[in-house]
Amino acid sequence: MSRQTASKYLSKLVEDGLLEKKQVANSHFFINTKLWDLIQNAFIAK
Repeated sequence: MSRQTASKYLSKLVEDGLLEKKQVANSHFFINTKLWDLIQNAFIAK
């Protein structure tokens, strides 16, 4: 899969509200915030 194709699919997931896009310097990170919250809460509950 090309970088352009991956970027297109990831941007669509951001539009649909499934991912959140964060930029750090020249890099873009795509985060599944619902999954991240679930993981954090699992560790906090221990």
